[in-house]
Amino acid sequence: MSSEGASLTGTGDKQIAGARTGGFSTRLFVTMLGIGSLGIVGYIPFASAVGLPSAIHALQAGLLFFGAFIGARYARSLGLGAPFIEAALAGTLRPRAAVRSLVPMVGVGVGLGIFGITYNFVLTGPLVFEASGVNVFEPIGLPLSVQLLGPPIYGGITEEIIFRFGFVTGAAILVQRVLRAGGRSNVSKSAVLWTAIIIVDIPFALEHLVFYPVLTPAIVAGVFGSTVVLGTVFGWLYWKRGLEAAMVVHLFSNVTYLIIDTVLL
Repeated sequence: MSSEGASLTGTGDKQIAGARTGGFSTRLFVTMLGIGSLGIVGYIPFASAVGLPSAIHALQAGLLFFGAFIGARYARSLGLGAPFIEAALAGTLRPRAAVRSLVPMVGVGVGLGIFGITYNFVLTGPLVFEASGVNVFEPIGLPLSVQLLGPPIYGGITEEIIFRFGFVTGAAILVQRVLRAGGRSNVSKSAVLWTAIIIVDIPFALEHLVFYPVLTPAIVAGVFGSTVVLGTVFGWLYWKRGLEAAMVVHLFSNVTYLIIDTVLL
């Protein structure tokens, strides 16, 4: 992906010219819809078992459509994208290069999963238990296979298409246009993208509140603390290494969390 010093239009980091939106890639849009739909389908048994309303799947589908569309329309103009998926669509994918790039991301994902479970065990879990008497680490009675088809696949694939490919891309375009309208043309690409990543951390954190049986200001702050860290890492990976890196890290973060929660706690 583009480097820290590259500009939005390739003319230097300090230049932020008008958005060159490029062309809409129908093949990329359809591919992202197809890949993202796998996460929604895999999430259905999990959502049903934990009592989430069925209407959530319609919301997920709508967000997926939006994310896939925005990414397919604008990501390339920002130097963002899914390099390996796009190379596969173009017939130029080098599998060994993809493996060399993505295998190290598994370790990053495991590390983030350990961070997440430790954070919740030390902070958020006790806050929830104190407020409601509910132990968030209590087994939910689902086979591990069903759990692994839920949050990991949906989070690692579908959420990344929604929040990074769609929302971060869209937020960066909006930030760019607001700056343009205000006559601020000397803002770096890194400032634009960091702003977009941080903006998108907010809805990403809000989405995760649905998993908590009770919400207090302390619990909300705790949830925001962990998810903002994770969302920022995923956003940075999307920017620097491509969407697939964020997907792999997110997926293995969730897998690690669930395995520790189910097997060790």
